[in-house]
Amino acid sequence: NEEQLMQSIRTIQSFNEGRVFVLGENNQLLASSEHIADTADVQDILNLEFRELNGTVEVELNGEHVTVSYTSSARTNWKYVYVLPTRLYGEKLQYIRNVSIMILMIALAVGSAIALFLAKKNYHPLQRLVKHIAERSESGWKPPARESESTASRVDEFDYLEEMIDRTFEHNSAMTLTLEKQKKTLFSNLLVRMLKGRIEQSFPLDEVLSEYGVRLHSEKFAVMLFYLEDYSRIFRENQGDEEKNRKFVHLIVTNIVEELASQEHQGWMTEIDDMLACIINFKPGTEPEAALDDMKKIAENAKRFIGSRFEITFTVSVGAGHGSISQLPHAYQEALEA
Repeated sequence: NEEQLMQSIRTIQSFNEGRVFVLGENNQLLASSEHIADTADVQDILNLEFRELNGTVEVELNGEHVTVSYTSSARTNWKYVYVLPTRLYGEKLQYIRNVSIMILMIALAVGSAIALFLAKKNYHPLQRLVKHIAERSESGWKPPARESESTASRVDEFDYLEEMIDRTFEHNSAMTLTLEKQKKTLFSNLLVRMLKGRIEQSFPLDEVLSEYGVRLHSEKFAVMLFYLEDYSRIFRENQGDEEKNRKFVHLIVTNIVEELASQEHQGWMTEIDDMLACIINFKPGTEPEAALDDMKKIAENAKRFIGSRFEITFTVSVGAGHGSISQLPHAYQEALEA
């Protein structure tokens, strides 16, 4: 429908101020957007070589520079040619560039405003957190004044929070270490009270023992006493103070004896009256003769290992087994008498 085609082409021409041509396979003119009175410039267009499927070339028609854009049909061998004065082509490019720059500036302005709003909104919780930590900590916090960029490093809220977190972890580690030391001291004190019968009847012994991670194997107990005779050969002459050396030796004997006792039963060592006492809790079904043999074996292995490795000599005494934790004072007294 040539009339419908021409009407569409004229609409494009009136909007873009250019001319549209439809060319055949051999560049013959099939249709044009205007009535051709003077075909001189049209003939120049028909003589152009359109080597590519589409593209743009600049030529001079009637003394005017024009930009010729063309594309080929995918269905036929036709070409569609659009001719526009170069000055108008440049104006449209300038218009597109100006519109793009304006859109970019608007986007930057809107994006900056949104970024500032979100930054301010998200900063308030951080500011409150830093203020809350600063109020509850010993050292307050104030944003430092900015010095010269070459000599100063700025400390911000994140640096402050990182420092406070590090301090908190260090404090918690020191506190945990202190609690562990106190826990060992309190447990040792509890064992001494048990050996000397200083536990009140209403004292919740089972609950307290569970807090120290102690779970009784049975109700059969016995006491072994270790009296250190000589440990001078483990240290050089006049090496360290005597109290420190004594604690070190006690630690060696305690760890080894508890390890030997745990091979068959379980045992807990504590210092009492210048000696080391080991409370043995036998596994279920241990007969009195077997219990006595096991305690002798623990004593012999301890003397052999500690004597050969550390040159520490000591005396071991063993009390008889008893069927209740409340009878530990009797077992301790028997070992003490022995």
